[in-house]
Amino acid sequence: MVISEGPCEFWNGSERLHRGRVALLGADVPHRFVGNGWQWFVYVEPESRLGWNLAQCLNGQPVLSLSDELVADLPVAEAATTGELTLLFGRLIRRLMPDVVPALAVNVDERIDSVLDYVKTHIDDPLPLGQLTEIACLSEGRLMHLFKEQVGIPIRKYILWSRLQVSVKHVLQGQNLTGAAHSGGFADSAHFSRTFSEMFGIRPSDVLLK
Repeated sequence: MVISEGPCEFWNGSERLHRGRVALLGADVPHRFVGNGWQWFVYVEPESRLGWNLAQCLNGQPVLSLSDELVADLPVAEAATTGELTLLFGRLIRRLMPDVVPALAVNVDERIDSVLDYVKTHIDDPLPLGQLTEIACLSEGRLMHLFKEQVGIPIRKYILWSRLQVSVKHVLQGQNLTGAAHSGGFADSAHFSRTFSEMFGIRPSDVLLK
């Protein structure tokens, strides 16, 4: 999802897919973005519960142009922290999907909780699935099913997202790409850059090293 200060555009080749301040872009849609003023980008994991609900809004369309009124009174430009942005995004989602009943809070199974804790404290390790099944005392199939059910995304995607978050945090703190890549458990800066580009469609050096 993108929110722009002024009308922005999404293009696929010579076809303009969108022009406006607010748009929802489908997963894996080839596009070129033309901005106007500041922009606020929100990347949502397609396999998460929220991603599934947003896909229903798209209903097969590559891009959904949304009304500027959705953000008319939201102080997006003034939001400076992750917490502030999270609150604003929550308000936007409730306006976009008022009929969607929020998922009830799930009491995470202690076996899944133990995997989450292990991943968090060993993010720079290889984290093979076999090792995680031993920690959870579950079969591989049962662990993958239960993890997706309770966390909302597949376990491999969760680990990948966690690695990216750690590496990006280290880059923003001033570490070079190689050091940041190792901090997140990537083999090298090329592996980190390739994964970042595949996930977000832009190179980390284009947005993180300014």
